Amino acid sequence: MRRDVGRRSTGDAWEEVAAVAPEFAVLTDGRRGEAFYDSGRETVHQILGDIARRGFSTRGLALDFGCGMGRLTLPLATRFERAIGVDHSPTMLRLARERARLVGCANVTFALSSGDRFPDVASASADFALSLLVFQHMPSDDAVHANIRELQRCLVPGGLAWLQFDTRPSSLAYWLWDRLERRLPSGLGPRTRRAPLRRYRRASPLIREWLVSSGFDVLRQSNPDTELHGYLLRRS
Repeated sequence: MRRDVGRRSTGDAWEEVAAVAPEFAVLTDGRRGEAFYDSGRETVHQILGDIARRGFSTRGLALDFGCGMGRLTLPLATRFERAIGVDHSPTMLRLARERARLVGCANVTFALSSGDRFPDVASASADFALSLLVFQHMPSDDAVHANIRELQRCLVPGGLAWLQFDTRPSSLAYWLWDRLERRLPSGLGPRTRRAPLRRYRRASPLIREWLVSSGFDVLRQSNPDTELHGYLLRRS
């Protein structure tokens, strides 16, 4: 198991990024403004369309874990009765609320997480959970596993989830950078290769083990062993 690199990716670190480049903290390809939010609508349409084609219905309350500025939460709110976005950055949540007011989205709320807990989300309350580009930024295996368990707690029995992980095999270059990066002074190296923006890879068998032990049935996988490995899950 990867050594816990602790506070390298804390809420404080994300707050610093959110204060100066909130869109970049979510999408590092340069999309901003309406293009940024358009990408969220396209992504939600693709994910929910794929789920529907497999015979599953999605309605009720949608939970967006690691919601950031609401890029995915707001499109979810147009497809569900209600949506709630959870994040550990107060700045991101403020921006998400401002965007919701701007577009007139009244059936969405945003809540602050506390470590690996979502205190404003009741147990067995969400019908669907979505997480994209979130788990890959967690340096701690324990944090990944704990947040998977928390998502399971929030879902109703039989509720669906679509979660993404980076499961690319570790290369020699990745292995070397993983050991070097934690020792470098702040500010050195490419911004996207430093915490909190850097990605952490985890083997797909390990992810599956955590999902199953947390009470999920794995219904389908897409893009296995890539940076966009998606899991369609159902709470047991």
